[in-house]
Amino acid sequence: MISCLTDLKIVYCSKPEYMDRFNAYKQKALDLLAKPIGKECLAQAKKYIDTAKQHYAETMISDDLGTVRFASCGVVYYLINALVRMNNTYIKRGIKRYREQILSYKYLPDNFDEMYMAVIEAKTIDEMRNTSYELLKSVIKLYDEMREKFVEKATPTPDNALGTYEELWSNCRNKVILSCDLGDKSFAYHAAMGAQNYLDEMTEMIGVKKFNLMQYFNADNLQLFKEAFLHAMDEYLGEYNKIGVKVRKYDTFEELYDHFMKS
Repeated sequence: MISCLTDLKIVYCSKPEYMDRFNAYKQKALDLLAKPIGKECLAQAKKYIDTAKQHYAETMISDDLGTVRFASCGVVYYLINALVRMNNTYIKRGIKRYREQILSYKYLPDNFDEMYMAVIEAKTIDEMRNTSYELLKSVIKLYDEMREKFVEKATPTPDNALGTYEELWSNCRNKVILSCDLGDKSFAYHAAMGAQNYLDEMTEMIGVKKFNLMQYFNADNLQLFKEAFLHAMDEYLGEYNKIGVKVRKYDTFEELYDHFMKS
């Protein structure tokens, strides 16, 4: 699609306004390509990687040779598109020249060509699964390295962190404590998932440290997870203290209601 905008030669256009519209789209594409590698193009690459993961899952679900091979095709196709975006460029030639063009990119996983051809040359279902996995893992590794290099990390500030500890408390704390004290494995499992998801979002959005809570989840020892979660809450509070944010506390529901209705 981008190549149609940037490289297309117009032979005939019936109205000047159509050409103006085309040139506006073309300039928009050129402006995007002129930007340095950063958050925007890597975010687009992440979407392709996520889709490649879905196709990899399909290689694991089916036991039909053709179905698994086609799913591995999906892994390759979407990883190629991810690499295109990670290099902030576009496919300029047809499928005959895919390999040649990809190998010219600056940012590629180590031994990319060998892994790429291994997927294509795979004969058995196990080979297709294994080679797809290795290729996927290598692109994810490169993506993580490029994010570390090119994307500026968020830093906690009083403005972006305000209210996040209180939300962790109100949305997660009681669920974790109650489910673990009741010994309700399903309840605790989903409470743990919600807590981990929230903390991951805060790491991404405001730059608090990474919390790996799920390593402590054991359905046969829920108190272990509860202790880990409460410790994480204390550490999160420490992040508040570092940047001078005070926790908002309300003794009654009426105080809470009045504050938010009047703010």
